[in-house]
Amino acid sequence: MEDTARARDRAVEELVDLVMDQLVPAIGWYRTQLAHRLGTGLPGLAVLEDAGRRPTTAARAALRLGMTPSAATKVIRKLESDGHVVRTPSGTHEQELLVELLPHASRDLVLGLVRTHVRGTAAHVVSTLGLTSEARLRIAAETLVQVAWALGGEAWEMEHVAARRAHTARRVRARQRSGRRPPWEW
Repeated sequence: MEDTARARDRAVEELVDLVMDQLVPAIGWYRTQLAHRLGTGLPGLAVLEDAGRRPTTAARAALRLGMTPSAATKVIRKLESDGHVVRTPSGTHEQELLVELLPHASRDLVLGLVRTHVRGTAAHVVSTLGLTSEARLRIAAETLVQVAWALGGEAWEMEHVAARRAHTARRVRARQRSGRRPPWEW
């Protein structure tokens, strides 16, 4: 029983090391290089990713990027002038503009080539590890999904902690500018 627990712990540590030491840096490097190749910068790439899933807004982009809505709007205007997105009035809020992804020849070509390379790697892994049986494929897929969810959860937590800190800092600066003191300092 103890050998099984030790083997399990070793397997877990090996997977954690692979994810944290190889996968996460590779994804960060990939995103940096992709943003450079597309000429969007990382903030622009994040807006494109959001708009690719569903129409977004400057406010949502600002929250995700940890910047002010006006700074996010500048990023969106640049993407719009480069032909990546279009802004249209929202049907629900009078002053809100929805940011929607447009087809873009060079961006779509780059992303298509990346998808083709990843597909080739996935095909190699499937055939090498014999993941053609549904049970084995399910195990591999579930592992990737759970790792992605764990990383997404960590990113969400970090993003919201940063947003709370930024919000608190803005409130403190506004209070200092106004000369008001908080009630507990009276």
